[in-house]
Amino acid sequence: MNKGIAYIGILLLMVASVMAQVGSPDTECETYLGESYYGVAKFSCDDAGCTMDTDCDFDQFDPENKDCMKSPYEITLDGDNDEADWTSNYDVKALVKASTSTEAQGEYGTSGTVTAFGGHEISHVTFCGKEGSNGNGGNGNHDVPEFSTITLGLAILGAGLGLVFLRKQH
Repeated sequence: MNKGIAYIGILLLMVASVMAQVGSPDTECETYLGESYYGVAKFSCDDAGCTMDTDCDFDQFDPENKDCMKSPYEITLDGDNDEADWTSNYDVKALVKASTSTEAQGEYGTSGTVTAFGGHEISHVTFCGKEGSNGNGGNGNHDVPEFSTITLGLAILGAGLGLVFLRKQH
């Protein structure tokens, strides 16, 4: 019985640590474009238009900035959940999320248009920079993402469960 509880606790810990990272701009860019890409900005779209998200999990460049855009990037996204035009002062790549699918659209550059696809409206657009390019990553000093507070707490919980499990065996 106690083994079952420990196994369930460990499984929940692993699932929660993965879930904590889903949707962050850095994770999306790395997942869909490759390890050399990182999140720059994230916008949500609906019928009324597209607006920059707030409270993103990547403020290592400017801890006081809670908007979802890394300095020195300046990106605009004008449109709605069907189509939107974007511009950037540095080269970026656009990732478009529609329903449960994500699609990279357009060329790596300073402007473009994103469109809905697969019969679904645009949910959000994440802009990605590339290591070695002319944005924040161009100087080779792109920070390594730190563990989130949730992940750290779950790791401590998992270690505690492991110790309890080992103690009960002996």
